[in-house]
Amino acid sequence: MRPDSWSYPMSSPALSPAALIAERPFSSYQRVVLGICLLIGLLDGYDALTIGYVIPAIAEDWGVSAGSLTPAVTAGLVGLVIGAITLGALGDRRGRRLVVITGFSVFAVFSGAIAFAPNMFTLAVLRFLAGVGLGAVLPSLIALSVEYSPTRRKALSAIVVGTSSVSLGGILGAALSAYLVPVFNWQSVFLVGGILPLLVLPLVVRLLPESLAFLSTPEREGEVRRVLARIDPELGQVPLALEPATVQSKAPLGVLFADRRAPLTILLWISYFCGYCLTFIVSTWMPALLDDAGQTSSVSIWATALSTVGAVIGAMTQGYFIDRRRQDYGLLGVGYLLGVPIIIALVNSMTSAPLVILFAVLLGLLSLAPVACMAALSANLYPASARATGVGWALTMARIGSIVGPLVVGILIQQGLAPSTIFSLACVPTGLAAVSVTVLARRARAELRRQSEIHVAADQKTHSAI
Repeated sequence: MRPDSWSYPMSSPALSPAALIAERPFSSYQRVVLGICLLIGLLDGYDALTIGYVIPAIAEDWGVSAGSLTPAVTAGLVGLVIGAITLGALGDRRGRRLVVITGFSVFAVFSGAIAFAPNMFTLAVLRFLAGVGLGAVLPSLIALSVEYSPTRRKALSAIVVGTSSVSLGGILGAALSAYLVPVFNWQSVFLVGGILPLLVLPLVVRLLPESLAFLSTPEREGEVRRVLARIDPELGQVPLALEPATVQSKAPLGVLFADRRAPLTILLWISYFCGYCLTFIVSTWMPALLDDAGQTSSVSIWATALSTVGAVIGAMTQGYFIDRRRQDYGLLGVGYLLGVPIIIALVNSMTSAPLVILFAVLLGLLSLAPVACMAALSANLYPASARATGVGWALTMARIGSIVGPLVVGILIQQGLAPSTIFSLACVPTGLAAVSVTVLARRARAELRRQSEIHVAADQKTHSAI
């Protein structure tokens, strides 16, 4: 049956809300939900990544070296880690909607306050507090995007919302920084980053729904039916299979290591750590390193921004093929492997603006894109009752990588190492990511197949009981 002629037979057995929308086409309501998630992720990315574009301006304004701003950069990343661990996992216990709205409000307020920071200590504190809000948002945002998407588009939805939207926010930050800093000052970049989320907040409160996985209990059947009716009026009247234990009251760390998931979780964490280490070295320090190598500020900013554009395009393309190939993530390791020679080529071309731009784009397309696809894998690897927890801890490992990479680069800059030498070290996390992702992709295929068999058996059991 063609997707546009889909309908649910009213005589069919009761199914869970997730099963009801698994094979149907995207409705206009689902597109609205994903659009809201995309908008939140974009503003999240703007606030998270903009600091890299304004480091030179802040350093010049305060009369300090770029390397001395490392504590402020790192404080924001530490906040992201703490937010993902402590608040992100609350989405599995208190609902995704509450966590997203609260975290969104927190990062809006403290990001805007950065514009009034008088010194590095205040800047670091505000970056930390904004980071806590940012870290809380993303795990639940990714979980929502997966839960409101049909099966054939889950990977692409998670990639677009979880990573590509953040990258697009970074692109927006680069474009606005290139305009606002010369015309006004670096403070204006953060004012925009605080005002925009506050303007969007009423829309988020009005339109963002609760997770279907969180609502799928007999006690909240009315809410489930209202959400399903907005997806399709016909779904609001169909028989539902609701279980009190669908979403656990607790989602402990141990769930991520149960049922043969321990090797998968460890490989996922290593892959995220290395991937984000590379990504944040590029986004945070590439402008400063290219400036030190003799490039103009404009070339440095646009090389970094275009690497992000390449990452977005590459991630969308890879996500499409992941869905088409039934959640096959094998090509991601190849992208990381190709990143090693690309980094070496970039290092040997740092004085040539055209070559810098070319290799920056290739780096984004092939080697920054795979980490975006990890969002899809982390969301699909764990059951709904532990999904935000699993994504939150994976992102925690990612944030640790995003701290370690830029921190090491900042120290090396202060030690006076050549930009080419510093950037060459990015080959280390890139090569490690190639190995870990390749092994993870093979094991994940078997795990996703096992989960599919479990879901089929559970549906058959429910049908028999009814």
